[in-house]
Amino acid sequence: MAKRTKKPKPPREIPLEATPYKPYEHAPHLADIVAQDRAIAILDGAINSARIHHAWIFQGPEGVGKFSTALALARVLLDPGSTPDLAAQIRPDPDSQIQRLIDAGAHPDLHVIRRTLSVYSRKPQVRIAKQANIPLEVVREFLLELAARTRVLSGDSLSHKVLIVDEAHHLASQGQNAMLKTLEEPPAGTVIILITSRESRLVTTVRSRCQRVAFAPLNEPSMRRVLGAREIEPDPWLLEMADGSPGEYLRMSALGVAQWQDTLEPMLADLARNRYPAAFGSAAAAMVEAAAKAMVEGDPRASKDAANREAIALLIRIIARRARAHMLADPESPWSEVPEALSTIETLIAQNVPILFAADRLALAIHDALQGEPAGAVV
Repeated sequence: MAKRTKKPKPPREIPLEATPYKPYEHAPHLADIVAQDRAIAILDGAINSARIHHAWIFQGPEGVGKFSTALALARVLLDPGSTPDLAAQIRPDPDSQIQRLIDAGAHPDLHVIRRTLSVYSRKPQVRIAKQANIPLEVVREFLLELAARTRVLSGDSLSHKVLIVDEAHHLASQGQNAMLKTLEEPPAGTVIILITSRESRLVTTVRSRCQRVAFAPLNEPSMRRVLGAREIEPDPWLLEMADGSPGEYLRMSALGVAQWQDTLEPMLADLARNRYPAAFGSAAAAMVEAAAKAMVEGDPRASKDAANREAIALLIRIIARRARAHMLADPESPWSEVPEALSTIETLIAQNVPILFAADRLALAIHDALQGEPAGAVV
């Protein structure tokens, strides 16, 4: 009897994401942007001159209003009804049809590109990949192709299309290189805005094609104003650790970072007294892993490794903030040696070492720096 052969299984279908893409929760107006007067003045100068540069980099700390400002700028650029207001600044009518489309996240010529767009890619392998960066295919489908298309809405607006790349430092190197020609010679009326808190990760050829606008951290009264508008009574420790970033405050609050204070501060105090807390590594690793879990919760495509790196980088930034506070109080403080020690740990994290090992090395690096010992080699 002949042996029956099994029929090959058909390739697994990877459906396109059923949930409609929501590009943003809320699009503010330029008047809503808090404590970024210099950045707004630069943009108003470009708007009033009617010479809008075709490529921009909005650079500054996370959560200080860069993305919100990009959306607010798009409101002005895409609305043919934008006219000078009483302060002689060109602004749109908030009740216009264009503004209603932007409020609904439905303007067909306003596009937001970010890592999560990979789930809408035409290619199955891109849809199921971990969202560790903005891959080349996402750049091709959702930036280059859309930039090349004819605008959907007509009208005598300052710009025809606005494309905003959020967290542009996550662009894969191939994607950055693929953008170069479009950044240099985009279709008429197209404006591309790259949002980044790590401008150094953008290749030189990308940066050279863009006009740069710097965004600064907010002072404490401005922080309280922004958080108060959300009916949030700020936690004093978390407010200090947010370092002038309302967005970072909200993110850390959602990740449970406020609870780190009770564990972290006594251990840092022990390190400063030349008492090595044996529990530092395990305690820090537990905090980091809990925060990373919160980052990827509900998103099976999110990269756990990337979340771990992001969470321990957050821990390092908090310790660096504490070191800066000591240095401001006493320039001769041994904490002045800690930032260099922290940089060696960031190099270690980039090597994807286990979190517990990285946390142990972090404690050792801080201890040695506070005691005036040279930083150990990263292995």
